[in-house]
Amino acid sequence: MRVADDGPTALSMVEDFHPDVVVLDLAIPGIDGYEVAERFQQHGPQKPVLIAHSGYCTEADVLRSINAWCCFRGTKPAEPHELRWLLDCCEQLLQANPSL
Repeated sequence: MRVADDGPTALSMVEDFHPDVVVLDLAIPGIDGYEVAERFQQHGPQKPVLIAHSGYCTEADVLRSINAWCCFRGTKPAEPHELRWLLDCCEQLLQANPSL
């Protein structure tokens, strides 16, 4: 597990560390999470499954995160059981689709 405090750091980390899943705060400083998500898609077959983590919960916010390639969405503040459930969903997705 690795943690980035801002968008530019997250983007540079994914160059060396190829995570299967990224929990992405959409309101991170530097480059917002939507832009980070879009840039992750340029990593070809090694792109991670994205969980959008946000307090932005309007219908427009949800649609924007879907359009930014986020497969799942968690709300702030994160409840441990919710995060565990989302990670379990990602694990099932990756097992069913190893090419992701």
